[in-house]
Amino acid sequence: MKLFSFMLFSLVIIQALYPYVLTSLGETSYLVKFLLEGPVIVNIIYNNSNILIDSNTTLTLSGKITLKALPTSLGYVVLIDGRKVSNTSLNINGPTTINITAIPSYVNLSVYVFGKGVVTVQLSNGSSYSISENKTFTVKNYTFVYINAPFNQNVIFNHNIESNFYVVLLNGSTSINVTFLPNKNISPQSKTQLNLTGIALGIIALAFYLFFRRKSSSN
Repeated sequence: MKLFSFMLFSLVIIQALYPYVLTSLGETSYLVKFLLEGPVIVNIIYNNSNILIDSNTTLTLSGKITLKALPTSLGYVVLIDGRKVSNTSLNINGPTTINITAIPSYVNLSVYVFGKGVVTVQLSNGSSYSISENKTFTVKNYTFVYINAPFNQNVIFNHNIESNFYVVLLNGSTSINVTFLPNKNISPQSKTQLNLTGIALGIIALAFYLFFRRKSSSN
C-alpha cells in the first residue's frame, strides 16, 4: 500500500513538472554574433520584440528570428551572409555568426589597355563595349563582367593571367589591366590551335558568365 501511494505521488509530481521541463528544454539559447560593415542598421524581431542594432553585437537567442536591414546612406544596398537581401528569417539552433554588409549600389570599373589591340567589355545588363584605350565604366555593384580579346592575340590580364577572356564579380571599384603582347613568335599553326582552344574556352567562359548573370539578376 505504501509502495502504491509513493508511485501515485511520484506520477502526480512528474505530471505537474512535465510542462516546465519541456519549456526549459525548448528555451535553450545560443550566442549569435551580428557583424555589421558599412552604413547599415538592423532590426531584429525576436519573440514579438524589436532589437535595433547599428554595430557589431552579440545576443543570446533561440528559435526563429527575422532580420530587416536598411542602409543608412543613399546609394547602398545590403547583403546578409553574402546574399543581396534586406529581409530574411533564420532558425537559430546553435552558435551563429551573421554578416550584414552595406555596399555601394554602383562602382567604377577601370579597364587599362596596354599595347595594340581591342578588348570587349560585356556588362550584366547586356551592354557591350569595344575599347582600344583606357576607359572607366560606372557599373552596378555585385554583378559579373565578362571581358574578352581576339583569340589570335597574346593577352595577359592583370599582369599574370594569360588568357583571352576574364570574368570578374565586382565587389567595390575595380581596375583590370589588359596587356597585348607581340605575336611575332607565334607560328601560323600555333595561331590556328590558339584560335580553336580560345573558341572552346570562350564558350565555356560565356556559359559561366550567363549562368552567374542570371543568378545575379535573380538576387
